[in-house]
Amino acid sequence: MAAAPGSKSTQMAAMMKTSGRLYLNDINRARLQPLNTNLQRCGVINQIVLNLPGERIGMLMPDFFDRILLDAPCTALGSMHQNKEIDLWWSMDKLERLCALQYRLLISAFKALKTGGLLVYSTCSITEEENERNIEQLIRQYPVQVESIIEIDKNGFEQGKSNICTEAIRVYPHKQQMEGFFVVKLRKISKKKYIIDRKKTEFIQTLSYADKELFPELEEISRVWGIPFSVWKNYRYVLTNKRIWLLCPDISDIPKTGLISSGLLLAEHKSNSWKLLNQSVQFLARYITKTIEPDDNLLKTLFAKSVAYISGVDNGYYALCRSGKPFASVNALKGRLKIRLQQAYTLPELKADQS
Repeated sequence: MAAAPGSKSTQMAAMMKTSGRLYLNDINRARLQPLNTNLQRCGVINQIVLNLPGERIGMLMPDFFDRILLDAPCTALGSMHQNKEIDLWWSMDKLERLCALQYRLLISAFKALKTGGLLVYSTCSITEEENERNIEQLIRQYPVQVESIIEIDKNGFEQGKSNICTEAIRVYPHKQQMEGFFVVKLRKISKKKYIIDRKKTEFIQTLSYADKELFPELEEISRVWGIPFSVWKNYRYVLTNKRIWLLCPDISDIPKTGLISSGLLLAEHKSNSWKLLNQSVQFLARYITKTIEPDDNLLKTLFAKSVAYISGVDNGYYALCRSGKPFASVNALKGRLKIRLQQAYTLPELKADQS
């Protein structure tokens, strides 16, 4: 519900192994930029990124989710030993406003959960107001119960500081020599009547490889990149005028409200053809047969200047290889190779030679 910049998001995506549906929401659109970058770089295809106030999700998508992680905005007092600037802005007024926001997010999460669903609530703060008291208030008003966190070895950690939250876990910087933290797992045990937002959530239908508007475009990509056409039947897609997004087969529709992106950006239409993005070259590496593997000197030049010259190569797109493994997209035109890489993208073997 507050997913950016994405370290927990990519970890959950890895745990899900590109299956299921992973909804990632954050109210701060600017913070979604690094989240999207991380997801694309990791080749995630089962995510749906939303830009919504977390407090509205329960009304827009009630009884919808099996699992929710609410890593709530907090005072971050658990990291004060590392971030001294916290002392400059912390106040009781700030604490009260954050507690109120946290509780609204908890209510929204409860409404968005299916009955029997699990909610993990966490903060990097050690105040009882942001943690145990919020949970106690939720339990008094809604049918939820605290569950044991059996996946975590509690040795060395503290229990929650109330009878209701004995199964919660607390981490203290001065005891565990790490960032202070609170985490509790809750289960929704029944529904409670509440008013649903009158504005219904609209959904975008994803496409099958066989849909008539997509089929010829995938045929073109297969021809240009030497990819067996049978590969495409394993996924779902979103098609726009100049882009194709590849998604896991579990995503048949996508909520339109607040949508930022979904799945892996597969290809962009450039110069009357489809160009695979670097991340999609890596994702489809085992299928691509149209490849080129220059020597180290040419690679060094290409990485340093984004352009290098090569002979004996026909015009068109290729997957650039290193030790037989495709990792990037290059365009050959009249003996010139051109590549577009993120600034931080380097090969370890070549890094020292690029300075």
